[in-house]
Amino acid sequence: MAKRIISILLVLAAIFVLAGCSTAQPLPETEDSTFIKNPKKISEYLKKEDYKSIAYAYLYNTKEGAKSYKISRSGTLKGKVLFIDYEIEISSSEIKKDNSYYGKYDSVSPLTTVHGEFYMNDKTKILTTNDLKDYKVYSMEDYHKTTYSPDQDHLLGYVFNDKSILKGELVSHSGGIVTIKYTLDNDLATRYAKLDIKTTGDLSDYPKFSSVVFTLTMKEDYTPVSYSVDAVYDVSKPILGSATVTQHLDCRFDSYNESIEIPNESSLIEKLGQKPSELVENKEATVKDQLLSSLSGLSFDKGLNIDGALTMEVTGMKFSTTIETSTLFDVSKLNDENLYSVLKFHSKLAGDNTFNSLIGIINGFAGDKLGEYKELLSDFAGLDVYYTGDGAFYIIPYNAEHKVYSVLKLKLTDVVDLILSKVNIYNLISGSNKDLVTFEKEAGSDDKNYSVNVLLNEDTIASIRKTINEFFSNPDYAMIKTLLGYEDFGSIDVRIDVKDGTISKVYAGVNYLKTNPSTEEGSKPIKTTLIELVLETKALNYDFAKLSEAKPIVEAYDSVQTLKAKLKSFISRPYLSKGFANDAAKIIEEYNALSETQKLFIPDNQVLELKSIKEKIEKTIGFLDTCRKYDYSKLSNRDIIDLSKAYNAAAADSKLIIEEYGQEYYDKLVSLSPLVDYSTFDSAIAKIKSADEKEWNLTPEELSEIKVLIELAEVNMDVRTSLFMKLFSCPSPMDFDTFAGKINNLTK
Repeated sequence: MAKRIISILLVLAAIFVLAGCSTAQPLPETEDSTFIKNPKKISEYLKKEDYKSIAYAYLYNTKEGAKSYKISRSGTLKGKVLFIDYEIEISSSEIKKDNSYYGKYDSVSPLTTVHGEFYMNDKTKILTTNDLKDYKVYSMEDYHKTTYSPDQDHLLGYVFNDKSILKGELVSHSGGIVTIKYTLDNDLATRYAKLDIKTTGDLSDYPKFSSVVFTLTMKEDYTPVSYSVDAVYDVSKPILGSATVTQHLDCRFDSYNESIEIPNESSLIEKLGQKPSELVENKEATVKDQLLSSLSGLSFDKGLNIDGALTMEVTGMKFSTTIETSTLFDVSKLNDENLYSVLKFHSKLAGDNTFNSLIGIINGFAGDKLGEYKELLSDFAGLDVYYTGDGAFYIIPYNAEHKVYSVLKLKLTDVVDLILSKVNIYNLISGSNKDLVTFEKEAGSDDKNYSVNVLLNEDTIASIRKTINEFFSNPDYAMIKTLLGYEDFGSIDVRIDVKDGTISKVYAGVNYLKTNPSTEEGSKPIKTTLIELVLETKALNYDFAKLSEAKPIVEAYDSVQTLKAKLKSFISRPYLSKGFANDAAKIIEEYNALSETQKLFIPDNQVLELKSIKEKIEKTIGFLDTCRKYDYSKLSNRDIIDLSKAYNAAAADSKLIIEEYGQEYYDKLVSLSPLVDYSTFDSAIAKIKSADEKEWNLTPEELSEIKVLIELAEVNMDVRTSLFMKLFSCPSPMDFDTFAGKINNLTK
């Protein structure tokens, strides 16, 4: 039964707007599975490699020969729908007790989580639910028109008989346990499975199987231990094409012919006593079908224009933006190879002054969280959204002068994947959950001109209310709550207008309860519309010129993305290398060669930063090259002067040197003060006994060495400080500048 509910979830994600009547021919009748009630010893069949007889004895023990059992199942369904890969995890259990059958199942996927249950205690009626809330009863005759049930003579809808079993292979026989693998015929073994999949998915035709393999494990007396199924089949839907689904399911017998109870059986028996429903569409589904039919009046393949407006109200002020959309959906081109090129559209959003001010406020509060896309909200005046059939959306904001500064590029697959992972599509469209979304047709209308209100059920509204109220309970959003005067969530209103049999207008509104400014006792909150969206279809006039306007912008954007990425990478991870500096120079040259439109997409400050980094690296490398010319074990004062000048002139980046060579190496390069030779100065300073330098009687050699020290002090503050201290303690103390002047007089 789990398969009945979840086998086609992969397809439901893509077909909700294309439901319709099937034109497939009925499935031909096939023979049911073969049973052997009193088989020979399994060793005799194994000796003759008669694997079919073993399967028939096994099936008898899982069906008529089983008074009771409990089965646990787990597995996956994998598929690809409109180039999106999906995997559904399955778990279920099934109980047989005499003539009663009970099952419970769960499936988890990016689309939804489904919890279902069924119960039957004779072969006349069955009780089912897909949400453990809404239980329905069907007659077995009616039920078998759409799917199978566990009391029938097959395994999970797959038939075992002489015609359907193509091959049997012994996998193992050890410890009294036998495992055999069976390959089944893709048509003769799959009648019930095909019926189930087609009905559940509302497919245009029955699925086409390409592989069905069962593995049966049993004891030597044919008592079932487990079985598994691996199947591959294609499903198809009008317009959307086909999807390949891979099924794997492991089934284990937890108990067999033992005492077992069905949980809550008395309650299930009571529910099963209801009058059977009919497996036909109800009135609400008919309204939905009328809406779907009205879509056919829109010629998407010729082009469609839609105008609208989005309005938001905050603190009594309304902020609005207009929407102009041109779209084309060329169905004739649809196949697996060119899915990207089927759709083309351009949508233009232009806000009024108050709306643009609101965007500015949002940018001020949340801009730091937008990263490089902060520019999307800078000086905002409007937005263009383009999809040109190349597999990517382009969102292009512009300012009041219609200048473009940034483009956000989104892959179509990412957008679709995000929608399907965030929106519970199964619950929105599944036939088993029609009450989640109901369609109410307004009174006084005909079949061609009417309005339909789309309503969410109370549980869904309660879930939305809880989520939004939890959001506003966060202290970080207290200011927003205060600005809105928010007290509680109100409702979501959706209305669709149909004119002359074609959808003409769609309205959507989100409402909340706002604090009543009245001070009167008992005054109630005011229902306030936070956001309104109104879209109206216009005469067909697809504007291809709009796409041509986007082309140069998109091309300019695409052509600079590699350069932009390299620029950001070089800025974030600079390192000491002549190759790095050369590559940075090439990037700067590439930038200088760009057109003015292309340059808009690369921030000027990043280019300036890279230039600065390049120059710093070149100077630092030059400094290191200078250092390598000297032997640091025997530096003269003249050498230290040259090194100090080289370091100062280079403005060497200490961080880069340390990252490349280490702290010890850097300290060795720049800690030159301890290497200075003061011996000549120290011996000569005793001669300075008067203020008259002519009385010092310094030798030419001493004057030469002292002059070198003075020159060194000009570029090294540590040396200057040392000389100052020494001059302060000499027989005739004086400051450094005075001393330097006197030495200069002596060497003229």
